[in-house]
Amino acid sequence: MRRPTLMDLRLALGDRRGATAVEFAMILGAMIFLTIGVINLSLVIYTFAGLQSAAQNTARWAAIQATANAGALPTAQQVQDHGVSVLQGAATQVAFAAETVPCGSRVTASATFLLITGLASPTLPLTVTACHPAG
Repeated sequence: MRRPTLMDLRLALGDRRGATAVEFAMILGAMIFLTIGVINLSLVIYTFAGLQSAAQNTARWAAIQATANAGALPTAQQVQDHGVSVLQGAATQVAFAAETVPCGSRVTASATFLLITGLASPTLPLTVTACHPAG
């Protein structure tokens, strides 16, 4: 068996075949992590916008129902059912609550968003409030 010489070492260090594959493998994890993060952020923004829209729609609906019922707000179950029926987004465990305040009918919507990470399943609480004038 021949012992490696200095010339063999120079030839081995000068060989760049496969360097691109190694560099790609080094950044692949970061690229996947960044892509999953962007997807999660997009879904959170979409869900938040859908929750805000559903709260506004439900507050308007509650104000109309209160006017039609001589100032009495719909029941908590009716508010919950209406809010869920108009909700769009990837939220889970959604709760809608209505109350009469000086601004009119105020609806608070709370939801839990499940983040998709592939490793763990953390949740992100989202809460929005909308008010619609009575009458």
